[in-house]
Amino acid sequence: MPLFLSLLALAAIPILAASNIDEEALQREKKRLLELDRTRTKFAQQEGELRAQLEKAVPGSKQADALAKKLAEAQGMLRHVDELKPKVQAKIDEVVALKRLLENIGNDSRRPTEADISGSWKSDSIGVGYVIQIEQQGELIKGRGYYWSSPGTLSSPFSITGSYKDGLLSLAFDGGKYPEQKRFFRYAEEQGRPQFEDPKSDHREHIVPMNAVQKR
Repeated sequence: MPLFLSLLALAAIPILAASNIDEEALQREKKRLLELDRTRTKFAQQEGELRAQLEKAVPGSKQADALAKKLAEAQGMLRHVDELKPKVQAKIDEVVALKRLLENIGNDSRRPTEADISGSWKSDSIGVGYVIQIEQQGELIKGRGYYWSSPGTLSSPFSITGSYKDGLLSLAFDGGKYPEQKRFFRYAEEQGRPQFEDPKSDHREHIVPMNAVQKR
C-alpha cells in the first residue's frame, strides 16, 4: 500500500532522508489507533451492560427486543473496530519500517566492489524504480529495499534473498507493494565503476551503487 511522503527533490534523488517522511500522516494514524482503542473500550463496556440487562428482561417483551437490537449494534461496532485495528497498525508498521530502512541506507557509506557487493544500490530506471540494501555472506545475499515512483510515492519495504557467484547475481524481492519479483543480473563496469545489468531486459536494466570506488 502506498505511503504518504513529502518529497523535496524527487526527480534528482530516488532515496530520501528519513526526516522527509510525512510525520503528520504517521501521527494521524497513531491517533486513529488510540481512538479505535477508546471506541472498543466504550462498546465493550456497553455490550457487558446490555447483556446484563437482557438477562433480567422478560423474554419476548418489547424491552428484551430493544435490548437485543442494541446489543447486536454494539457487537457489530466491536467487530468493525477489530477489523480496522490491524489495518491501521499495519500501516503504522510500514511507515516505521520504511523510516528505519531510509535511515540505514542514508547512513550506509560502504562502497561495493566486484568481490564484495554489500551496500546500497539503486536502479537506474526513470519514473519507477527501487533502492536496495544488500549483505553478502559468501555466495548468499540478503537485504531489504523499497520501490519509488515519480509522483513521489514510496512503497512499503520488501525483503531480499538471493545468491552471487561468478559475476551472476540472482535476487528475489518478496513483500511490499508487488508480488514476489525475481531479477537476474550480470556484473559489469562502466568507466571503472561497478554495476550490474540485466542481459535479458529490453531496456537494459541496471543497478548501480549509491557509493562506488572509481578505479584508476
